[in-house]
Amino acid sequence: MSQIAENISEQCLLAQETTGNWRIVTVLILVVILDISSVFLLGIYGHCCLANKALHPNLKALIFSLTLCFVIRNTLTLIRAARMLIAGIISQQNPCYLLTPRTICGIESLINATPVEVVCWTFCIISIERTFATFFYKNYEKYKFISFAVICSLIPWAFQAYHVIPSIIRVITGENDAIPYCSSISSKAIDIFATLGYIVPMAIVDVILSAIILFVNIRAKKYVLLESNNGANYLTAKFQRLENIEATRSITEASGLTFPIHGNIHVIIGLALSSKTRQKLINHPLIRLITCRRNKTYKNAVRNSRRIAPLADQNDYFNAYRKQWT
Repeated sequence: MSQIAENISEQCLLAQETTGNWRIVTVLILVVILDISSVFLLGIYGHCCLANKALHPNLKALIFSLTLCFVIRNTLTLIRAARMLIAGIISQQNPCYLLTPRTICGIESLINATPVEVVCWTFCIISIERTFATFFYKNYEKYKFISFAVICSLIPWAFQAYHVIPSIIRVITGENDAIPYCSSISSKAIDIFATLGYIVPMAIVDVILSAIILFVNIRAKKYVLLESNNGANYLTAKFQRLENIEATRSITEASGLTFPIHGNIHVIIGLALSSKTRQKLINHPLIRLITCRRNKTYKNAVRNSRRIAPLADQNDYFNAYRKQWT
């Protein structure tokens, strides 16, 4: 009995040296700040993507699923970091409060890792969708299989649940000793190298495929006018090419950052490579409220509403239509 108490005491001191270390506490505070900001930005970014009329409805459904994965991932890491910070505050009286049961840590690690792997699969699904949009660019704008896109976005979740649930059962029935620091590695619930063994090749293939799609669309955009004599078909083909270029450019850059992953990186890349989404985020009501631009925007809207719009000719119509897609 005394031996067990001595081991627990040693674990408590070890937990105080690791989790209670000021460097670890600083990292945890930064994680909390980054996760809160990323959840906020991802919510606005997802809303802007859904409001972007230049994106195909099938792509919007997949982007929403991807953004939701990032939100879930950052929310889970936020909960873990906040829990460890609270334990650090409570442990001032008793360092043993810093200990985490291996079962709880293992379940937490398995659940936290699930959105990461789902993101990798979702990137692949988006690349496949962009491949179809590239090859069938003349008529793809007419195809709206939103329900099918939603089902495709749910398949990775079902696949991960099929693998994670048995792992959770194995963790529950396994040893439940207390560990000084909770992480995916210390819990031993996840084989990091096995996970990286298929995530990294998947990300590489995804980047290569997206780069090829991007190259094909950039090259083919120059020859769209020669392929069609019909003005309506020309506009449809041209704008589909522009959508493919804008969407695939961000996929190419972001898909290589799937592991390790953070929502802020995804938002920064998406805003840097999409001027349309960037403009929508700048003019988002929440951003205007935070930057105190609400009253000014309202005054401009009232002033503009009192103006009489001049008659537009055919060229003005097509110029406005082109700006909507570029």
